[in-house]
Parts: sequence; structure tokens; C-alpha cells
Amino acid sequence: MATYIWPATLQPSKVLWRQKHIVITSRSMFIGTAQTAILPGSRWEVSMEFPGQLASVRRAHEAFFLSIRQGADVILMPPLDRPAPLGTMRGVPTLASQMFLGSKSATIATTPGSTLKAGDFVAINTYLFMVRLDAVANASGLMAVEFVNQTKYAAPSGTVVLWDRPLTGFTMDTEFSGIARSLGGIAEPFAITLYENYGLSA
Repeated sequence: MATYIWPATLQPSKVLWRQKHIVITSRSMFIGTAQTAILPGSRWEVSMEFPGQLASVRRAHEAFFLSIRQGADVILMPPLDRPAPLGTMRGVPTLASQMFLGSKSATIATTPGSTLKAGDFVAINTYLFMVRLDAVANASGLMAVEFVNQTKYAAPSGTVVLWDRPLTGFTMDTEFSGIARSLGGIAEPFAITLYENYGLSA
């Protein structure tokens, strides 16, 4: 397995984030009632579209994607559409208390008055989290934050909360199909989908 850093020059025109949940449902064949279990193993799926471009420029991007072996190699990539929070939280924030397995919230120690906005991304203990609701740090610098997604593993108090282009591990679960070129020297638009690979962020 190899690890690749996302090229800084490779910018999509559209980005779509999804959460892939692990939900197990058992339905009675006699009375129709259902029992549902949600496991703490959801992961991010991100689909990206790239515009047409000069073939001479696109060659390096084609080589990058063709180097990736499906399901095996890891791409370390920041959230390209929101590399830093819209909120004002900066510096070196940390977890003020332990974050437990399956939790969807955290208390962050940061500068008093700092904010995170709904839709901002941060990384904790190598995992990428999206903020669900606007949050503000109190006079003691403690910020209670709710997230869209759950933790996969516990994170101890003092863990650094990354906010500046946090690199998260993704894999391509299908082979890259290549980039078509026209005779006029233009590489046609293309799209890819990446899937979060647990435990590989930086």
C-alpha cells in the first residue's frame, strides 16, 4: 500500500460530501415490526467533478490518478471546498475532555469567543468531522461542538483539533477510467468518487 498527497494544482469545479452509514435492520415477517441498529463505522464519501482543461496541463493529473491502485493506495486530501473553518477558531485547539467511541459531540479548549460554523470541517484523532451547529467558546475558552458524524475510536483529553487543511486518508474503490482528449488538445471533464479510509489523516 502506498500513500499519495493530493496535488495542490488539482482543483475540482464541484464537490459533493455524503455520509455512508452502517445501518442493520431486522424486520419481522409476521407482524412487520423492525429493529434497527446503527454501528459507529460511518465514513465520508466525496464525489468531485473536474472541468475541461488543456491536455498539456491535465497530463500530470492523469498520471496521478492512474498511479492509484483501487482499494489499496491511500490519498491524503484536505477538504478542497472548505480548507479552513468559516468560524474564527485558530491556533492550537485541543479536546478539553475525552471523546468516547460513537460520540457525536466534543468539548474543545480554545480562545474565548472563538467560533465554529455549521458545515466547518475539523480533524480529531485522524478523523474528519463536520460541525452540525454553530458553536461559540465561553469565557473560559470551552466550546461545546456537535458533529454530523460519529467517532470511530475514543480520543483522550488534550488531543489536538486540526482545522487548517487537515489531511484525511481516502481510497478509490473503483479503477480510474482515464481522461478522454479531443483532437483540439482539450482534455474532457471527468469525475471521481473517493471513500474515507479510517485512521489515515495528518
